[in-house]
Amino acid sequence: MSLATIVQHHLTVPPSTPPGNIQITDHTQDPVVAGIALSVQPERQQVTEAFGARDACGVRQKSAIVSRLERELKILRRSWAILSSNPSAPQVALPLLSLEGEAEKTIATRHSIFAALLLPSDIPEDELQPILLPHSRSLGDFVRNTTGVRAMFSVLVPSKIFKNL
Repeated sequence: MSLATIVQHHLTVPPSTPPGNIQITDHTQDPVVAGIALSVQPERQQVTEAFGARDACGVRQKSAIVSRLERELKILRRSWAILSSNPSAPQVALPLLSLEGEAEKTIATRHSIFAALLLPSDIPEDELQPILLPHSRSLGDFVRNTTGVRAMFSVLVPSKIFKNL
């Protein structure tokens, strides 16, 4: 006997009842209903636990994102305070990267960004060597793996552009 048949068996509709008004009879003493209730209860608990775990996982993920963004904001505020407290430091204007166009244009833009980076003044010209990036690496990969340049680059270049390098 299927569950639908059992439920239909326990619903009674007297002939004098207008359509849409269904009365449910009390069958709490019926062993079939008690068996169904017992079999549904563990499934209901599992669903409740699954929803709780999903919600806890979502809260954990969102709080990790919020804490990461707060750390990044603190770093940016510190960097901005350092830059704004030293007005004699030269302001570097970096060109904005456009994500459209040919590879040569992207390469030229990367070169202009590297050319705009500040260098120490005590390095002789013949000591400077060009930086060649492998084809499999992007400018963003290079900057993320470089310690000194990363902090300065993240302050000078908007984050939306920095992520797309």
